Amino acid sequence: MKRSQKISALIFWLLTASLFSTGCQTLVIQHFQARTNRSAIAEDFFRKLDESVKLTRVQEASVYRISGFPYLRTDRFLLSLKDRLGSDDAFTFWVAGLRQLDQKARTHEIHNLPPSALKALKNQLNLPADPQLLIQKTFQYAQALQEADARQTQFKEILRSATKAPDEYSEVARWLGFYPVFSLVVKKATLKAYRQVRAIHASPVSQLPVYGKLETFGPTPFIAFPLAQVVGWFSDANRNPLDIPQLSEEQMKTLIYSLAPTIVQDAQTDYDRIGKVIWQDGRIQIDTAQPTIYYYTTYTFIRGRPSLQLNYSFWYKGRYGPHAPWMERGPLDGLTVRVTLDQDGIPIFLDVVNNCGCYHFFAPKTQRVIPRPAKATVGPLVATELPENFPNDSLQLRIGAGWHQVQHLDAAALPPKSQTYNLVPYEELEELPHSDGRRESVFNSKGIMKGSNRIEPLFFFSMGIAKVGSMRQRGHHPLKLVGKDYFTNPFLFDQNFIYKK
Repeated sequence: MKRSQKISALIFWLLTASLFSTGCQTLVIQHFQARTNRSAIAEDFFRKLDESVKLTRVQEASVYRISGFPYLRTDRFLLSLKDRLGSDDAFTFWVAGLRQLDQKARTHEIHNLPPSALKALKNQLNLPADPQLLIQKTFQYAQALQEADARQTQFKEILRSATKAPDEYSEVARWLGFYPVFSLVVKKATLKAYRQVRAIHASPVSQLPVYGKLETFGPTPFIAFPLAQVVGWFSDANRNPLDIPQLSEEQMKTLIYSLAPTIVQDAQTDYDRIGKVIWQDGRIQIDTAQPTIYYYTTYTFIRGRPSLQLNYSFWYKGRYGPHAPWMERGPLDGLTVRVTLDQDGIPIFLDVVNNCGCYHFFAPKTQRVIPRPAKATVGPLVATELPENFPNDSLQLRIGAGWHQVQHLDAAALPPKSQTYNLVPYEELEELPHSDGRRESVFNSKGIMKGSNRIEPLFFFSMGIAKVGSMRQRGHHPLKLVGKDYFTNPFLFDQNFIYKK
């Protein structure tokens, strides 16, 4: 048998095994549902709500549905905890986290339903066409379903097996696109890009080209990092049964504002200025008169223990001009800057990714960590290091014109003549109001930002990433063209770094 025939046969059997496994799991879940004596009214409510959400294409994609459990959703971090549920308290807390994700997602979906869908649901459910009432009902019926499921002895095992995250990489696309061949070319180009990025960060900031005017933007209000208080907050933090640090809302907000980056932007044209995402004439626009950064929190593992991350996402009108590679040019562009804290609440990592999922790089505290030797030729890109005086001084990111890549990291006091930006919860993007009050997510049901298409899929189809180059929603950032990894991989840091102490 020829090698190509062997590869085809292997892929066939892998796909067959996958379908067989999925089918078996579906039967197990259906059998479980049949035995739980669930409320028929609750199940009917979720079924009709989900049908309406799917029909109108307003599915919330930042978190992932769990087959057979319409009142629960997961993300990659909670998914990673499913094998750490040694006690009943840990399992109860984990399920509460899954329910909270579903409740938030359903709130977005209900707010984004068009009036016609709300009217249809009113008739189907015999309820007023009131979004707030629907949200209340989701909580009420979720509680009813959970109580019914919890009475079953196999609830824990079946829920754990059903909790999965989607693969952002298509094996079929890779097979059809001759991935083993084309990945060699892409790998070579990736390593070349790594060398270029390292060279840019190694250059003195005074030697970086300026094509327009350097404009500085800082958060308002500015809050200095309260080091002693933060260490106290984390040492006294009420860690839950899953060892996740819990801070008060006020403490969390202090961290978000005090660690927010200063943006030093080379602004050659208006598309080099960050702005507020708005709907205008049915299209996503960036209002540069309102500089805005969207924040959200996540968790990862540092030394095997859950640790807090602060994410800062900002957006441009587009990636244009001669400084951006021609195939990457197009409407809408952005970056996400993430600060990862250790168990004492002190920043230990910074990493940055373009909002398409590309050009991801690390900047660790090199006094405390070193990169692991790469197991493959394309390992992590460690472009620079966190400045020693951060977080005592504000983190400053120098960003180039057109291509919008971070070129230099520094930490210094906020310049007195700097402009300010607003810090806004990321959730605003997931149910953004139109001028008539109607709400709509700027992302589609696959987690792709509407109106941000590129021509890159024509060149990188064989890498298996759908809509490669388009801007993406949180939770949907595949990082590698060669191999697989995710921005939300909770083991990303422990897999790529060794801790000195």
